[in-house]
Amino acid sequence: MDTSRDAMEEEEESDEFLLLDKYCTRQEMRRLYRSGAPLLVYCQGSGPSRHSNATGVFKQSSIASGFSSMNVVESLADIADSVQIAEGDLKTEDSSPEHQQDLVEKLVELLKKEGDDMNEKIKQNKVLQQQLQGAISYSLFERLMAALQGGCPVGSAAQCTSAPSASEARLRMEQIAWTFEVTHRLSAIDQIPKRRALSFGSRYLRQHHSDWVQQHGGWQKVFTVKGAHGFI
Repeated sequence: MDTSRDAMEEEEESDEFLLLDKYCTRQEMRRLYRSGAPLLVYCQGSGPSRHSNATGVFKQSSIASGFSSMNVVESLADIADSVQIAEGDLKTEDSSPEHQQDLVEKLVELLKKEGDDMNEKIKQNKVLQQQLQGAISYSLFERLMAALQGGCPVGSAAQCTSAPSASEARLRMEQIAWTFEVTHRLSAIDQIPKRRALSFGSRYLRQHHSDWVQQHGGWQKVFTVKGAHGFI
């Protein structure tokens, strides 16, 4: 019995993985629209791509189908668009190998400055391409997320925000939305297989945020336009 394969299949049927996939499709459609490229291949679900041959993965999920899932995705995208990555000092674990710290810092700078153009920028940097080959692990993904969130411990949003009136719920939602956005941008990099990026993002969400989402009524209730405004 191939337990690793079973675990991957279970991961890919989770709400988190399926929402991430749909979010990535939405953001890729937006990028293609802005560039004037054809959009036909991204009509529904996960279209064929250089990263994966999966299609129509949303048939498995209890939430990630039809209009309701698009409400969640649109709300997440709106929140991600409204949030700027903090310019504070990077905070990486002291035990991290030096080359991993260096790679995390380079990726953070690209996320801050290049956004959707990250992949094109990386294509111009042969050294960074070599660093990325096989280097993206889940531990590195966690370090990247910690650096982007200013080293703020997940779950202590009220203590980490500089704005006294900012709600813990709002900050948590911003952290979740940026997990989706960072996963999308990593999945668009040629050296990172899309399924791997999505699995890391899904695992991170389940470990750090999904319990909070469920405690507040689930993805559909928290991340719809109406639900989001209930927290703001």
